[in-house]
Amino acid sequence: MNSLRETVDRLEDENKRLRTAAYEQDLEIQRLRELLEDAGIPPDPPVYSEKPGGFDEGAGDSKGGSSKKSSGNIFGHLRSRMQN
Repeated sequence: MNSLRETVDRLEDENKRLRTAAYEQDLEIQRLRELLEDAGIPPDPPVYSEKPGGFDEGAGDSKGGSSKKSSGNIFGHLRSRMQN
């Protein structure tokens, strides 16, 4: 019975640690979104499309998802903005 109690305690501690880490990540994501917004970069990355130019600013939903292939990162978008 003691072993079971130790396991439950360990799992509760791990759950608390994971929840804290998730909360801290949420805060960091919010901070990064605010930095992007302050820099004039849209919060949702553009979605890669087969159209000439490669990026379709209007594609995708507000969560960045789309039926089209996503660029996967913001760096290509930043490079294209720096070149323009």
